[in-house]
Order: sequence, then C-alpha cells, then structure tokens
Amino acid sequence: MLYKSNQDLPLDIRTQLSEAYQDLYRVAFNSASHWYGEAAKAHKVAWSAVKMQSAMDRTFPALGLSCQKEASYSIENGIVNP
Repeated sequence: MLYKSNQDLPLDIRTQLSEAYQDLYRVAFNSASHWYGEAAKAHKVAWSAVKMQSAMDRTFPALGLSCQKEASYSIENGIVNP
C-alpha cells in the first residue's frame, strides 16, 4: 500500500506530525514499502526517518535542513529525492 497524499496517512500519523514531517514519513514509507515489500518494516523505516530528521532539526538548526520548513520530497523508481 502506497500513500499518494498526506490525507491517506493513518490518523495517528496525521495528528502527531507536522505537515512537513508527514511528507517525510509518507515518502520514506513509500520508498521502504517498494524496497522491502512489507508494511510493518516500511513503517519502522519511515518512523526512523522522522526521528532522525527531528534530531537533526534540534541539533543543527543553522544548516537550514529543517523539516519544520517547507519540505519537498519526491520518489522516483523507489528512491527518495529531497
């Protein structure tokens, strides 16, 4: 199952995460789902990506890589492109 938009994400993901983090979760989930073929593993990968980005946002705010800003991620052939 791939998520085409943030509205397709589970309710708990939509309520816990900002729009930018939802984008990251959705793209990471779709990529991992394509790669591993398992929803449970894709969820773990996507949640890990959100946690790692969140830690980066807190640790290195001056880099301007914050997911709290407008983020744009795309997926092509199963590869996440920021």
